[in-house]
Amino acid sequence: MVIKVYFSSVTGIPEVNSRQKLLYSILETKQIKYAIVDVSQDSNKDEKEYMIKYATQSGGTKSQPNPEVPFTPQIFNDGVYCGDYNSFEVANELGTLKEFLKING
Repeated sequence: MVIKVYFSSVTGIPEVNSRQKLLYSILETKQIKYAIVDVSQDSNKDEKEYMIKYATQSGGTKSQPNPEVPFTPQIFNDGVYCGDYNSFEVANELGTLKEFLKING
């Protein structure tokens, strides 16, 4: 099991930056191991295309509720799409984060 968080180190949207930091904090607090992929780096072009192709939720923000491409962070587990930050936040609040992340046990 590899939780992979697609993020961007270069974003001009403060809400996206804040979401990414909060997501990392929650995962670390709950001691959930994860790997990060910076889709803003040219070396991760294929990963970015994968994220765009398979992310089914937009990660929309208040200022941009329907972006053309999914906003980061986007979360996958072993290549299976889990969801965007909005879904992550709801699962965390409901206490269903492990189910959301498709973690057994």
